[in-house]
Amino acid sequence: MPFKPSNAFLLIILAMFFGALSGILAVIIIGAGNLKLPFIGQINYADPNLDSRIVIEQPRSVVVEQDTQIKRVENDLLPAVVNIYSAKNSADPLIAAYADHEILGRGFVLTADGWIVSTKSALNNLKGNFSAVGYQNKKYALSGLLEDKATGLVFAKTISADLPVAPLGKSADLQLGQTVIVVSGSDKLLVSHIAKIGYNFSQNKDLVLNSDYPEKRLYFSDSLAADYEGAVAVNFKGEVIGIVSGGSAVPVDYFSNIINDVLKSQKITRASLGLDYLDLSRVDNLIEIGDKGAYVAYEPLKGSAVYGLIKKGDVIKKINDYELNAYQGLSDVLNKFSSGHRIELAVRRAGQDLSVAAVLK
Repeated sequence: MPFKPSNAFLLIILAMFFGALSGILAVIIIGAGNLKLPFIGQINYADPNLDSRIVIEQPRSVVVEQDTQIKRVENDLLPAVVNIYSAKNSADPLIAAYADHEILGRGFVLTADGWIVSTKSALNNLKGNFSAVGYQNKKYALSGLLEDKATGLVFAKTISADLPVAPLGKSADLQLGQTVIVVSGSDKLLVSHIAKIGYNFSQNKDLVLNSDYPEKRLYFSDSLAADYEGAVAVNFKGEVIGIVSGGSAVPVDYFSNIINDVLKSQKITRASLGLDYLDLSRVDNLIEIGDKGAYVAYEPLKGSAVYGLIKKGDVIKKINDYELNAYQGLSDVLNKFSSGHRIELAVRRAGQDLSVAAVLK
């Protein structure tokens, strides 16, 4: 007798077929949407396109991974962090020993041959005698101090070799809410988050910025006491993204471009445009003028790179191919150039667009 499938059997076969088909379609859709689930790949929780509705059912594993990353950063960065003191030369151990309250500030090792970066607040007298105490309590005399007046940072040289070095990252890649680690010593390691990337406008006169002084800072969700002065802020890769000065951090992009000058010629030179301006993307109630760009607050002084070329009330929209906006203001863009560079400024003046060429001082 030939086999005759029952209705129930046919329903089972159809259910299995459509179940398999729906599974294949789901994989195709997920792949097309670039959504990575655990059985396909790894989830990047830092990806801004990640669906915010994803629920972590086992949060302990995430915490363990973060703890592992923090420990790795600690192991890699602590050898490159130094404490800075006023020098002592006594042969009496009770006098020569440094106490915690004598720390002037912190710093980090920039090069293996002994260049160290700290802040003017820590090294408040550049002609004083200072010592840096680093990994395994090794002491180094600091000399050849160079101040970067634009950022308030100080570069100092030690006579040494094969020092552990702190790698530099890029502060331009940072995002609000990103987790960072502030490292200033074996007893000073803080896990925090970026709460703000911007300026500190505490009074009206603070709204006026100077093109030659990059003033944007990194602010963290935790307040940083005075004993964090000169500490390094690093990302989870262990890369320096800022150095703490006055309770906030100077972004690494503000000083990484002058390092070659420091190493080659032991001097610091920065490009100068000589403009005082308002960052329209960072102030309210000026929408009639514009929502981004640099509004020139005063007539440029004689001797500046744009004297006679730029006028009070002009709005600078671009420099070369760099648009001025909330992510990069005038001083941020100027920081990309060197003295002697020829630049083109796209300017809005009295409702008219024009181009102005200038050579940076």
